[in-house]
Amino acid sequence: MASKEKKPDGNKISVLISDELDKRYEVVKKSGLPANIVFKGMKVNWVTNFGFKPKPGITVAQSKLDNHGFMKGALEEAYTIRLAKAGENLVYYDGSNPQGLAYTPSNAKMGDMVEATLQAGDPPVGWG
Repeated sequence: MASKEKKPDGNKISVLISDELDKRYEVVKKSGLPANIVFKGMKVNWVTNFGFKPKPGITVAQSKLDNHGFMKGALEEAYTIRLAKAGENLVYYDGSNPQGLAYTPSNAKMGDMVEATLQAGDPPVGWG
């Protein structure tokens, strides 16, 4: 499966999406990050906040969109994120609680970069 690399927040994170997701959604940086979130006893340091917005002409049920037009809940398929390792626990915020994400090194020559798989349509991502 081919994938497209999106950089919604400069070089802080790469979002690798399938051609199918690329046909349907824009990957857009969002403002604001959750405050005072703790995961496994550690304060979460957020890296970025991005979301998926339907492209013009793509019809999505209003119940699947938040007040700013971003997808909420899970997308139709998973995608990969790539970012620099900056802690032990990679997390994303599901709107209510921080959720742990399993990650792997993205390249043996670049041990400080990791990859993880997500399906969330609106995930702040950080390290705790």
